[in-house]
Order: sequence, then structure tokens, then C-alpha cells
Amino acid sequence: MMEEARRELERMRGSSVVWRELRYERATGADGYDCDGHAARRAAVLWALQYDRRAEDLPLVRWLAEQEALCRREAPFQGLTEETELVGFLLAEHRRVEDVWLHWEMKRANFDTWCGYDIEHLFAAGVQATVGFVRDSAHAERNDVLERLLDEEGQPRNVSGHVSRPILPPRTRFGGCSGPN
Repeated sequence: MMEEARRELERMRGSSVVWRELRYERATGADGYDCDGHAARRAAVLWALQYDRRAEDLPLVRWLAEQEALCRREAPFQGLTEETELVGFLLAEHRRVEDVWLHWEMKRANFDTWCGYDIEHLFAAGVQATVGFVRDSAHAERNDVLERLLDEEGQPRNVSGHVSRPILPPRTRFGGCSGPN
């Protein structure tokens, strides 16, 4: 099973044209319920990425995160899946401040992601860098993100006691190999 997932990851690395095969697509399962027709294939690629992370995979990871955000927003049973948590972790490992908006999309996708998606992912590039980036932005979600990131006095919320260095979730759940090479 892992070999098949690795082959699929290599195929995805070969051309962004084939990424569409992993997109969120509402489908009807054998049980008659709506589901994501590509969830299993997307999960396999994420699983392989967990154990073979590369810096050049960032565009693929971002695309997969967009699909997970869309799935969590549109899927009939929504929820917070391991795939959403994993892609958030993989994206956070790249520590790019501009990814705050993609993390925000996953965070606000539905009630379960609002409660369960790790807020620390939004701070992956560092608290001060992220707050500064969002404050300086004209993004439509700017005020909503700042409301979530800052306390009543306009100071960054105390996230694991960190204020300036990048924050990453514990590797105990999604350890695999070290971060992107």
C-alpha cells in the first residue's frame, strides 16, 4: 500500500497537470450518501508526503491544502479529518507567512475545523512576522484573522508561550522524516 502511495506521489511531482485527479469532487458513494470522490487518492499522496517531504513540494502541498479546505467547507458531513490535520502540518513546516490565509481557510471551513484545526499553524512563520504580515495586508479576511490572532489589547495571543520564533506542532503525530529538505 505504501509503495502505491509513493508511486502516486512521484506521479504528482512529475506534473501539476495530474493534480486535478486529487481535487475535491462531490460524488455519491455505494451507500447512497454524498462523499468526496477523490478523498482516498488525496489521502494516499498526503500519507506518502508525510514520509518524503521536500521543499520543492510546497506548490503541491498548497494545492492539496486548498482541496482539503474546499472539502471541509462543502462535504455533507464536513468534520475535521486526519488528512486536513496532516496537510496543515505539512504546510506549516514550510513556515511561509503568506500561507496564513490558506491555514485560515482550513480553520474556518466548518464548526469542527474551527474548534479543532490547530491555531498554531497560522503562526508557523513566527508570531510577530505573521501578525505584521496580516496587519499590513489588504486581504478580505484581514480583520477576522487579526481578531483570532490578537487579544483584547491588540497583542498576540499566548500560543504555547512563544512570541517571536516559528511555532510548529509536535512531531509525535506526523513525525515521519524531518521537515522539507
